[in-house]
Amino acid sequence: NERTRMLGEGYLPEVIEWTAKRRYEAALADFKDKNIALGRYYEPLPYFSFVAEVWPGIDRLMVVTTERKEHEKGYQELDIDELMSYQAYRADVCVVPATFINGRYSLACCKDIYALVVDLDGIEADVLRTVIENGGLGQNVPQPSYIVNSGFGVHLYYAFKNPVPFYHKNRKPLKAMYDRLCFLTQKGIAAQTDKHTLTQPFRLPGSLTKIGQTATAFKSGEKWSVAKLGRRLGVDVDGMDLAVRP
Repeated sequence: NERTRMLGEGYLPEVIEWTAKRRYEAALADFKDKNIALGRYYEPLPYFSFVAEVWPGIDRLMVVTTERKEHEKGYQELDIDELMSYQAYRADVCVVPATFINGRYSLACCKDIYALVVDLDGIEADVLRTVIENGGLGQNVPQPSYIVNSGFGVHLYYAFKNPVPFYHKNRKPLKAMYDRLCFLTQKGIAAQTDKHTLTQPFRLPGSLTKIGQTATAFKSGEKWSVAKLGRRLGVDVDGMDLAVRP
């Protein structure tokens, strides 16, 4: 889109290529600096450790791809071992922080929610470092369980100690907690918070980013119980049914 705009404004092709190269190099450097900032304070987590902690006891995950061929669904369940190899060579692979009934990726078939994920888009390394050093995570914003450096932004994972069944009566308080997390993040961190559905897919550590780097994960806090996160966010969760389906 930017190339098209610049062509329309009369920029020479070589100027456009120079601009793209500079932006690409800046994005690579910022990604590296975010890894350095996160690694200074938090424990790096490789792919298998991250998956085992966020989805304990789960062997298959819902995978969503954006660059698909005609007639492909764009989603599939993959074994964790298979997913490791599948995502290592593609930049369009994301995974949903939930499980689904009969392998169907839809709200109606959502079984359990394993984490609420806040998407900070375009946060720069200096901003992230300042937020961490000034206690922005844990004070202005509840401390996330994990942070994934996904390229241009980072993802804050608020993982639950136990999966939360996506019963109809649980959807409103789950959404209220997610909305509150997005509000506090938008208010307390100088970055754009992109709001999504609770079943939005995100890149895992080990997958390629849009700029060709490998996404990384860090353990930044403990898992949350529904009751504790609800109290922290001021959301009434007393009426939720937390009995997990067999």
